[in-house]
Amino acid sequence: MVMEGLGVAKYHDALSASTWHLLRMSEYKAPNAAEKTVRYGSHQDTNLLSVVCQHQVEGLEMQTRDGEWVLVKPSPTSLVVMAGNALRAWTNGRLHAPFHRITVAGDITRYSAMLFSVPHYKVEVPDELVDDEHPLRFRPHDNNDFVRFCVSEEGGRHEDKLKAYCGV
Repeated sequence: MVMEGLGVAKYHDALSASTWHLLRMSEYKAPNAAEKTVRYGSHQDTNLLSVVCQHQVEGLEMQTRDGEWVLVKPSPTSLVVMAGNALRAWTNGRLHAPFHRITVAGDITRYSAMLFSVPHYKVEVPDELVDDEHPLRFRPHDNNDFVRFCVSEEGGRHEDKLKAYCGV
């Protein structure tokens, strides 16, 4: 749907064939306190898309573009879908990869399931997404190299790791 909306659906099959998926289950222990405790700090995902299902205990917070942290409250039958930095780069910045974190409070442990779509190819902006109104924002890069940069000492010094790694 994203590719159709951007007019680049012709790339779907090739990208899909070179994308792998990771399902991860997470447990965030309850702090047994009324105050919120950060259990997983602020970050942007490095992958294409993340799909999150949280069960009964809230805790996913996203940062708005003006810096405010808001609690994500999906319905019990909804999933949260977030763009990661690989999709941000591939779409030439047209999609936003939100900073997010996990906080918990109270005495109930939080569980969630996350499905990550991870590119196994060179992330390169299609020519159709570069024009005078949208100049090239990110150089082509291998996503595995970008992930290694993100967890390196150098990468840790940058808030916007994608821009630091391959920004134009």
